[in-house]
Parts: sequence; structure tokens; C-alpha cells
Amino acid sequence: MSIEILGLDVKVSGASGVANKAIDGFKIVYTIGDIPKAVVSLHDVKGNDGAPEVRRVFVGAEAEKLKLFQENAFSGQASETSITIDPLDFTFKGNIVGPNISILSNYYSNGATVVHPVEVINSYTPHIYALANVINRDSGDESLLSAPRNNVFSMIAALMEKRHKDFDILFPNAQFADATSKENIQQLHNRNIEIWPTINKILSDSASKGGATYAALDELPPEQLKILNGYIFNALKSILFNITEPFFYALISVGDMFQSFYVPPIEGDSEFGYFKSNRDKVENASSATLNITNLSATCNKMDNLPIQQVIVSGPAPRLTRTEIDIDKNVYDFLGDNPTYARYPKNPPKINGNNLQIALPSWIPATIAPVSQKVKGEASKKPNLYKKREAEEGIRETVKNEVIGPIQKIIEELASTTYKNVALASYIVQLSCLLDFSLLVGRRYEILDEDGSILFSGFLQSVEHSASGISSSLSAATRLTFYAVTFTNFKLPE
Repeated sequence: MSIEILGLDVKVSGASGVANKAIDGFKIVYTIGDIPKAVVSLHDVKGNDGAPEVRRVFVGAEAEKLKLFQENAFSGQASETSITIDPLDFTFKGNIVGPNISILSNYYSNGATVVHPVEVINSYTPHIYALANVINRDSGDESLLSAPRNNVFSMIAALMEKRHKDFDILFPNAQFADATSKENIQQLHNRNIEIWPTINKILSDSASKGGATYAALDELPPEQLKILNGYIFNALKSILFNITEPFFYALISVGDMFQSFYVPPIEGDSEFGYFKSNRDKVENASSATLNITNLSATCNKMDNLPIQQVIVSGPAPRLTRTEIDIDKNVYDFLGDNPTYARYPKNPPKINGNNLQIALPSWIPATIAPVSQKVKGEASKKPNLYKKREAEEGIRETVKNEVIGPIQKIIEELASTTYKNVALASYIVQLSCLLDFSLLVGRRYEILDEDGSILFSGFLQSVEHSASGISSSLSAATRLTFYAVTFTNFKLPE
């Protein structure tokens, strides 16, 4: 059944209990880092004219409906539904996760909360692949390091697929306390394999769209990238195989660790969503003109000091005698300054705040040199007269060979963090006529109807809603933008 809401034809199909119902309204929400959800409101109708039925409602009858929902929920049967909005050609598909019922003395309404099917990935249980008897201890995951991968989500896919294969090989002969325990683990694995295509699609889309990667990784020589991959894999294993929360949030944790964010699935954009780099929050805006009905802006208070500089620091990089063949009296470590990167390097002279962040755990303090140049230079014993000059030359060579390969990665981290944190408190919320053209996860330059630039901002969340029977009330889209810059403002660099 459908009704007109401001000229819209709204249909809800597939949901049990929709027959003989009319639509009061809907709310569809997309937010960065979350699974899309919708709420649809319905009411009983009498006959075919769409008029609401007014009658005494007995709570007992509604309790029976809720019991039916519980039985379906615990049977593992998802109740699929879709909300279609014409003529805007928009569809939201999902599974009903709960009924919404309001009971008054002479009238009642009901509806449902609908969640996107990507929610199924929360049933994936990777901890079973950390069991000692289903891990190939002979090869471990060393084979994964030899193939350079410049995207963390590609690495997750390779890691999990290897563990799936190890499980199939080792599990049949694995010893468990009893047959029931072994059967339970097998069932979890079977369920994981059913869910894996959804997760793999998110990972592959994330890799192709640049999520959780650093441009500087492309510049690492293969030998040094292999070393770095070892640190990254250890960080991933720590998250993936020790989680106590739904798997979706494990992926969010990986994204946070590697400077990326999750874009929820939207009809016409992606099937299950994907991750993008935090760089996209502050770069590459596209223009959009909106028919704005109201707008509010939140900015830093004048008495709050702005972020002047981001400093990335960690333990001072020290070299062992095996890393550099050099007399200890000449130089056996590389300084003691823990600062690795600053952004901006030359900030304006203002009374601002410095934000200090730690070197991420997956970035090593040093990467061993891949050539013999350092050792060759260091083995030349300088006489006392030229000792100081030789020390400086060795120091510079060591910097280039050992710290240089990761320096650009750290500088990229400092730059992206600065831009996101500096603009974090600049937020714009606005409402406009129902508009499905703007997608969360993108930066937009918003224009007024005269074509003048109002602001540029990262679209953090979108809420589409309509309420009221027939065309009597309203339909609108509410947009929330973060990291906003107004008109042509530019951050100090």
C-alpha cells in the first residue's frame, strides 16, 4: 500500500504485517562509521480508502504479535523489507530488527526498525583462527610478507583467507576436549565462510578506494616494505584475533589505527560500504547547490586557542652494533631527540596549542638499511683530526638509510592529523528539501541559489525523513558537515 507524501509515492514491501497498513512516515539515517538504519511508521486502515481505523486496542493482542516477532528472531530468520520512494528513484533495503508499537486508548500505530544487511558481518568470529590447533605453526604467516601490499585492507583479506585454508587443513585432525566443542567450532567456521563474501567485498572496495593506506608506502623498497608489513600484520592480528566486540567494530578499530573511516553502503554507491583515507575529509571537494530551509553553524569559541602544530614523537631511534658496523666511540646511536615530524613545519607566529601524538605501534622507530653503504662508510676509521667530519657524514647516511624510508609516512600522518583536528569543531547542520544526491563520506562545496560559495565541509551524516498522512505534513533531508571552512578560508600550512 502506498500514500502520497508531498508528491512522493512511498512503498514498504517484503515486511510481514504490512498488509492492510498505511504509511505515516519514515526516517533513514546514514552516518560515517555506522551501519545504515531506517524507521518506518505504519497504521491500520479500514477498507481500501486508506482511512485510519480507530478502535479499542487490547494490549494482549499486541503482545501476541510481539511474541511472533521474538519467535522469528530466535529462529534466525531475517525479515527482509525495502522502502521505495518515487519519483526520486530511491530504495532502502534491509532486515527488520524490531517492531515499534504505540498504544493509546482508542488508537494504535506500529512500525519497524530496519537495519542494512551489512550488519550480518557482526556474526563473523575470527577468534577461532587463533586457536593453537588450527594455526599452521610451521609456516605461520611469513608467506604473506613476501608479497608487497600497500593497503591494510588487502592485508586483512590475505591474512583471513590464509587462516580459512589453514583451518580446513588442520581442523579435521585437531584434538578437542569433547565432540560437542569441536562441532561448535566447526559450525562457527561454516558460518564465517557464509559471511566472508560480504566482508571480502568491503575489504576489496576499501583497497580500491584508498582506505587505510599512506601514499608514502609506495616509495618503500620491497625489502623494507616487507619489514614494515611484519609490524602491520602483528597490529592486525592483535585486533582481529582478540576482539570481544562485533566484527564491524574490529574493522572500525583498524580504520582508526590507519587513519581511515567507514562509508556506509548507499544504494547506487556501494553494496556493503568501504573505508576511505582521512585525507578525503579535508581534500577534494565537489560542488553542490541546495535549496536550504534552515542552517546552524558551530565554531570554535574566540577564547579557545587554535591548533598551531601537530608533533609526532616516539622513542629515540637507536642502532645496534649489528645494524651499523662502527666503533662505539665514533657513533653507536642516532641522536636522542624523540620528535619525528611536525606539521606545519613553519606555523604562523600565534599563541596556539601544540598537539603531540605518539608514533603508532605499527610504525617501527627504524627500518634496517637495505644496502651496504652505511656499513662501508662506517668501517672507515677516521683519524682524530677528521673524526668529527666523519661522524656527521655517517650520521647523515644512517638517517637516509634507516629513518628516511618511514619519515614520509610519519609526515603524512602529521599533516592529515593537523588538518582534521584543526577543523574538528567547525560544524554546519542544515535542512533542505528531500535530496538523495549528496552522499556521506565526501567533501562538498555548498553553493547558494545564486552560485556563491557558502562553505566547504565533509558530509558526516544524512537523515532523510517524511511524516504525516497524505500531503499534509513534511519531507526533508538533514545534513551534518564537519571540518568546515567558510567561503575561501584556507588553513595555515
